[in-house]
Amino acid sequence: MDIKRISCLGLSLPLAFGLAFAGSGQRLTSSALTSPASLDQLIAPATRESAGANPTDQSNVKHNFLKITYSLAKSKYSYDGKAGLISGKVSGTTDNPIADFIYAHRLSRDMVVGLSYSSPYNFDVKYSAADVKQHFPGVVQFPTRRKLDVKDISPTVSYRVNDKWVVGGAIDYTDGTLLLGNYYTPPLENALIDLQANGLGYHLGVKYHDESSDIFYGTVFEAAYFSKVKYDLEGDVTALGTITPGVKSTLTQPYAVKFDIIQVLPSRKDVLVAMINYTHWSSVPEFKVTGLPAPLPSSTAEKLGYKNEWTYTAAYQRVLTGDVFSPKWTATAGLVYDKSPADQALKSPTSTEPKDYWLGLLSTQYHFGAWAITAGVYHAFLKDSTINNTTSDYSGTVKADANGGSLGVSYTF
Repeated sequence: MDIKRISCLGLSLPLAFGLAFAGSGQRLTSSALTSPASLDQLIAPATRESAGANPTDQSNVKHNFLKITYSLAKSKYSYDGKAGLISGKVSGTTDNPIADFIYAHRLSRDMVVGLSYSSPYNFDVKYSAADVKQHFPGVVQFPTRRKLDVKDISPTVSYRVNDKWVVGGAIDYTDGTLLLGNYYTPPLENALIDLQANGLGYHLGVKYHDESSDIFYGTVFEAAYFSKVKYDLEGDVTALGTITPGVKSTLTQPYAVKFDIIQVLPSRKDVLVAMINYTHWSSVPEFKVTGLPAPLPSSTAEKLGYKNEWTYTAAYQRVLTGDVFSPKWTATAGLVYDKSPADQALKSPTSTEPKDYWLGLLSTQYHFGAWAITAGVYHAFLKDSTINNTTSDYSGTVKADANGGSLGVSYTF
């Protein structure tokens, strides 16, 4: 049997522009509240056709492969605590629609090229300035909005070296927008910093499977490396009804590594997947913005205190009709555990991410002819996040809830 035709699971971790610091100690990872588009590549089988996290999977690419996915996440959050000496509570909700596009073309028996367009990170936490003014009267400063909107384009190529090894690579071009909103004591009240940047990086992948091995015949090993990328952000700030250009910042996306093990059971109807992802966040010491006009300080710098991050994923796929080599109808369940690398003492009210969290995912995929439809849902099991930021005088509790779903359609021709 041909293990290369297995309909495998995948997890998209492009990590392009995966930073939403905004002076809040907040960052974005695969299991953040509003990243269902990347989660689709975990809960849906057959989605790494020379695109996504590991460009080495050539499964299901006969001649051409096209997939479009639409995802929607809904998040609720609230902050109950102090800002300086003032106590209060504010809350908010966010809806985040995301669209992804994947195309792959087989040039020969051993080579596949592809192109993907995605929004790997779409993050928006916002509190009403009017609510902040009402519930925190007289507060000197309060963060009201932290938004990150990312668009990523990746041309990819994979090459089958022999029956055991497949190698691949991709160029990652990313364009992102970062919005930082703050409420200040009147008369300033609202200030919004709007920054844009683009960056260029790459990721490399390798897949190994030894069909001649009696022990590892049904096992596939995969690994991918994501490069460090520097971003030079530029934009403007809106305050007191005036837009002032010349605001700048610099961010460096840390490198990341991921490892996958895919185990096909003898039944040919069951697949187990384990994934480990590492991100070198300790190489990002601070976030700094310069060029701010009066009465704002000319520059702001925030120490982040990040630790390196490990994310663990386990998934099980059952082929309800057919088998792993020719699936008709499949069901998948996955669980993600992530321990936040952020220093809890440096977080602010817009940091909805808890210290530890779990993410549960369910999906199903149905094939009919050359078409396949995938539908999935996820729920984030989040503990309340405790904040004790002595630097910015924030102390309290952030409650957050996140649910999302995705619908995808693919066509092989």
